[in-house]
Amino acid sequence: MDAADRPDDAGSADDTRPPVSRRAIALADLRELAAPSTRASWRGRGFNAARTAELAWYRFVPWPHFDTRSGMPLDVVIPVGGQDARTLPLVVESVRRNLRHPVGRVIVVTAAGSDAADEAGDLGTEVVDEAGVLPIRRSDLAFYRVEPWDRSGWLFAQLLKLNVDALSAQEHVLVLDADTVMVRPQAFTSGGDVVALVSGEYHRPYFDAYQALMGEPAASRLSFITHQAVFERRLLAELKADIERRRRRPWWQAILDVCDFGELSCFSEYELYGNYRLRHDASVVRRWWANLPLPRSQLTPLADLERRYGHAYRTVSFHHYLGG
Repeated sequence: MDAADRPDDAGSADDTRPPVSRRAIALADLRELAAPSTRASWRGRGFNAARTAELAWYRFVPWPHFDTRSGMPLDVVIPVGGQDARTLPLVVESVRRNLRHPVGRVIVVTAAGSDAADEAGDLGTEVVDEAGVLPIRRSDLAFYRVEPWDRSGWLFAQLLKLNVDALSAQEHVLVLDADTVMVRPQAFTSGGDVVALVSGEYHRPYFDAYQALMGEPAASRLSFITHQAVFERRLLAELKADIERRRRRPWWQAILDVCDFGELSCFSEYELYGNYRLRHDASVVRRWWANLPLPRSQLTPLADLERRYGHAYRTVSFHHYLGG
C-alpha cells in the first residue's frame, strides 16, 4: 500500500474543527427515531409504537454506564475485504488504544497475498487466510450479484464471523468490522455483564431469514447491527448446532438456503446471534451503540477523531459505500 493511501495521510494532520455538538447530535437522533423510514410497516402500529418508545428509551434515558474497564479477556477478530485495507490501520490502532479489556490475540482474516494481508502483517497482527476458515470459499458465492453490486464478499464475511470459534480458544471474542474505529476508551461490559449493543435499523430480510432458520420470530424490536459484537464461543457453537438440528444441513448451508439472493442485503450475522442470545436470556444487558457513519474523505489520524467525536460517540464507521 502506498503511503498516500494510509489513513494517517488522509485529511488534515491537524484537524482544527471543533468537537461536534451534543445538542445537534441529540436532535438529529430524535428526528431519525421519528422518521417513517425507521418503521417496520409490516409489523403493525402496536409493534411500531413500542419500537419507537424502546428506541427512545435506549437512546435518551440515562443508563448505568458501561464499565470503564473490564477484567473479561477478549480476542479480537477483524475480517477484511479489499475495500477496507485503507481503514485497517486506524481500526487496529483504535483497538490497541481504546479497548479496555485484557486483549489477547488480534486476528485479521483476509485473502492471502492481498493488500490487507500485507497491511495486517505490517501492523503486527495475526493474519489468517480466509480460504481456510470455512468449508466454502468466497468464490463459491460469486453467484450472489444484485446488479451492479457483487455481494459475495459481503456475505462471505458474515459467515466468517459466525465461525470465530474456530479461530480463537478465548471464551469471549470481539468481532469488529474493518471500517469501524473506536474513538473513546470503552469496555463491552456493564456491571461485569456482557453488553449487546443495539441500533435503530430494522431490515425485513434479516428477520425473515432468522425466522426461517429458527422457526420463530425474532424477539427484539431493535437491531443488533452495530458493526461489532462480543460473541461467546459456547453460545455461538450452540447456535450453529441448533441450526443444524433444525435444518438437517451444515449451518452455513442452512443460512444460504434461507437467503433471498434477489435482495441487496439478505442476511445478518449480528441479528442472528443477538436474537438467539436474547431468546436464551431475556435479561441481556443492552446499550445504545452510539456510532457515526462518515465518508472516507474524512479519514484523519485517530487523535483527531477522538477529539472531534469521542465525547458523543463510541465508534465511527467509514463505510466504502458512502464515498470518499
